[in-house]
Amino acid sequence: MNRRGFIRRLVGAAAVIPFVPACDFESNNDAPPPALEDNGPDPPSANATPAGAGVLAYRLSVRRNRASNAAKLHAANKVFATAAAAKAGRAHPRDSSRVVSIVVTRAKYDFWFRGGDVIDLRHFPLAPIGPLPE
Repeated sequence: MNRRGFIRRLVGAAAVIPFVPACDFESNNDAPPPALEDNGPDPPSANATPAGAGVLAYRLSVRRNRASNAAKLHAANKVFATAAAAKAGRAHPRDSSRVVSIVVTRAKYDFWFRGGDVIDLRHFPLAPIGPLPE
C-alpha cells in the first residue's frame, strides 16, 4: 500500500464514522432552555459611523483578487471622497478592484478633500499640521 492508498482509506473510514455532537450528559434535561436576553437595539452596521466618530472615505482594494502591479500601487495610495469617484478612478479599464469604505476623522477628511474628490498619499501629507487654511 502506498501513501495515496493509505490516505484514501483513512479519509473513507473517517467519512463512515458518525460524528457525535458534544453533549453534557450530567445536565438536567427537564429544565427549560434559558430565555434569550433583550440587549436593546441591534448594533450599527459596519459602514455606519456614530455621531462624532468620523466620516466615510473610500479606497480601492485588490485583496483576494489577482491584480496588475499598476492596480496594486493605485489601490494602495489613492483615497476617494465618494464611492462614485472611487469607481471612476480605477487604474485602467480592466482593473477589478473592489470599492471599500474607511472611517477618517472630520479634520483629516476636510484636509484631504478640500481641493477635489481624489488624493494620492504618495504626494500628499497624511494629516493636517496646525490649523486648516481658509
